Amino acid sequence: EWTQQAAEERRKAWAGEAVTASVLVSGVKPDLSKRPQAGLVAVDVDNGTTQLLTTGTVRDIAFSAEANAVAYVRRVEQFIPRNDEPLPFNELFKMRQGKFELEVRSLAGELLFSSRSQVEQVVPESLRWSLDGKELAFLGYTKNNTSERQQLIRYFTSDHSLKSVVLDQIDPSPIPYALPQMEWTRRGLLIYGSSRSAN
Repeated sequence: EWTQQAAEERRKAWAGEAVTASVLVSGVKPDLSKRPQAGLVAVDVDNGTTQLLTTGTVRDIAFSAEANAVAYVRRVEQFIPRNDEPLPFNELFKMRQGKFELEVRSLAGELLFSSRSQVEQVVPESLRWSLDGKELAFLGYTKNNTSERQQLIRYFTSDHSLKSVVLDQIDPSPIPYALPQMEWTRRGLLIYGSSRSAN
């Protein structure tokens, strides 16, 4: 009975014969733990075993050189629209929306590092392992950063520490609608490309 009524109401709305309402909630941070959770699973193709590494909204998955660790970003806060700003609609923005933290795990599922206490925001799509697997570079904002500029941050596997790199006049923010341009060389140098300064 109710399905027939709903179908009739939809028909009226499409025909312009009835009033419809759309309610949007803004300014309230949604609880991401109450949403459906995906799982990041490691599969051993030699023996067919699987290992659940973590659950949640993870993306930008990057394996270290020797494939003994995996880094990824986890969404910890949903994007919240502001009443004085237009909604940006593009595919790259959808990948980057919200707030993300970095996690590094062993392939056995052991959490090796979490940036939650030190980094305010990690930029998705910016994770880059060094060729020897000893360092992971990424873009983000540290919690003690007073500048609005993104920082180049390095994670060291030897002691699980972070080091923020001062870039002087270089703005490491990705060019709009483009991925961060950052790569390691064989000699262990980190090359970064950025847009020209407006100054």
